[in-house]
Amino acid sequence: MASPSEWIPHVHAFVDLSLSHDDHDASVAKIVSLIKTDMLTLEIVVKEMEMYLTTSDAVTRARGILLLAQVLVSLVSKPIDVAAVHSLIDFFTSRLAIHGALIGCVALLRRYGAVGMVSKCDARNLAQSFLVNLQVQALAQADRKGDDLVYGVCEAIDEENDPWCLLHCFRIVELLVDLFPDASGPLASFSKDIFEILGRYFPIYFTHVI
Repeated sequence: MASPSEWIPHVHAFVDLSLSHDDHDASVAKIVSLIKTDMLTLEIVVKEMEMYLTTSDAVTRARGILLLAQVLVSLVSKPIDVAAVHSLIDFFTSRLAIHGALIGCVALLRRYGAVGMVSKCDARNLAQSFLVNLQVQALAQADRKGDDLVYGVCEAIDEENDPWCLLHCFRIVELLVDLFPDASGPLASFSKDIFEILGRYFPIYFTHVI
């Protein structure tokens, strides 16, 4: 197992805004590499990063959350315990107003069952938090990971059959239209996929007895 001295300096480097984007990317890559080769666990990373994730300093906290989110982006196919996925999605969901949290949510939504995925209940909570707390116009440009966001939403909606979840999903699609109105933007790039996914739910038939 990697010692803290092998990777903690990369956390410091990522938080340091005086360094270049290349330096930040290299720090993320090093931490991801250690996790992928089982020299480091995600649980240890989260535990050791607690100071950065919970500090009262807004800039440091935002950088810490962004680092964790970017690490998760590169670990979509890495098995993670379901309980850990639940804790992570709950952490990011409660911090959607903070830079980077949305990226973490999308990274977790892109996971599939065999490696630990977001539960329907957690997805519902995320949708509700998204609708209530996320102000589209306030999103920093750097947070607008358009393709990843639209792809993540498509994955989350695909084959969903809970009526209440679907109501939230349809509303999120409306928000995506507001967020990416450009005809050549990320939403347009996934328009065929979205049409095929949503088209399965229409026309809507009510079959329950009143």
